[in-house]
Amino acid sequence: MPAEDVYTSVYFELFTGNATKPAVGTYTLSNSGAAFTFDIAEIYMNYDYMADEGDIADFTSGTLEIMSNGTYELEFTGITSDNLPVTGYYKGTLTALDFSGEGKGTTAKKHIFLK
Repeated sequence: MPAEDVYTSVYFELFTGNATKPAVGTYTLSNSGAAFTFDIAEIYMNYDYMADEGDIADFTSGTLEIMSNGTYELEFTGITSDNLPVTGYYKGTLTALDFSGEGKGTTAKKHIFLK
């Protein structure tokens, strides 16, 4: 989480065959839960975490390419629910948070990676 309460960020919920970090490859927006897909992608703009206020746009289509996962290199494209095109690129480190077993009746591995 950023040190300040207001931030702009993107969020992807990925499905991967790698239990410790997202695998290198191209991920596509899909509700299938299959490897190399994501079912949630959101952009938070000027979002105040403490007040739960700001603009959030959902992706309705898109891809995320992970080109490396040591020092992460990511590139994404998509269309938002407002029919706006979005592109982005990131290269750097991510921090993993392990939420394995969180949620009702699940034992699946679940990690969140933060910048």
